[in-house]
Amino acid sequence: MSNEFIYLGMDMPTFTKLVAAILAFIGAVTYFMTGQESITALIPSFVSIPLFGLATFAEQNPEKRALLMHFAVLLGVFCIVGGSMGISGFADGDTSASVIEQLSMMLVGIVYTYVCVLSFIHARKIRLGE
Repeated sequence: MSNEFIYLGMDMPTFTKLVAAILAFIGAVTYFMTGQESITALIPSFVSIPLFGLATFAEQNPEKRALLMHFAVLLGVFCIVGGSMGISGFADGDTSASVIEQLSMMLVGIVYTYVCVLSFIHARKIRLGE
């Protein structure tokens, strides 16, 4: 078993940067698609900034990588919780840009959190020598 967790050919900081870019893209596209009416459309982009920063710091400080990635997964959970507000809107038949954005943010958060958990399990197995 390799000491480093790799998902889709990327280590976790690189994958985290990809997720941050996806969130920034979702926020920017929604903001401009809705005519720049509400700054709240940029919430996914706002989440992407600390996520990208944590990934960058994790690459630069390997000794603090685990701690920084644990903080990053909290942002993934935040995406799930924040995005889950779109479920009720969608269930009521609302397919507005904000609902689609919320559901997209939730989906990205679910995938990211799942991959983080896989990474944490991998690290634990390495630490225990399995």
